[in-house]
Amino acid sequence: MHAKLQNGFLRSAPKTITLDGKAINNPLPEELEQLGYKPVVYTDMPTEVTEGKHWEAEWTEGETEIKQIWKLVEDPVYPEPEPTPEERITKLEEQNQFLTECLLEMSEAVYE
Repeated sequence: MHAKLQNGFLRSAPKTITLDGKAINNPLPEELEQLGYKPVVYTDMPTEVTEGKHWEAEWTEGETEIKQIWKLVEDPVYPEPEPTPEERITKLEEQNQFLTECLLEMSEAVYE
């Protein structure tokens, strides 16, 4: 695959190009390179595992190729999801049961 690197992102070479005033379908690598496209070199993600981090792919452009590199970054922290209506109702029912039991115990203590 051939591409250009723009703002850190790959822009793949088109399937049809215009070169020397001619439209060319499925251009050869040499033709794409004349228009500034470079071969893309993919690399394997490292297998090292670090708690709380993950690998993200980035691209670096050399004289003759665009190469994939890997950067170890912190995992995102996601907020706790809001409880569903069913979960909220269940929690309220549990609290209600607990408070009812407390009131009954207090009533027994007062009237004994």
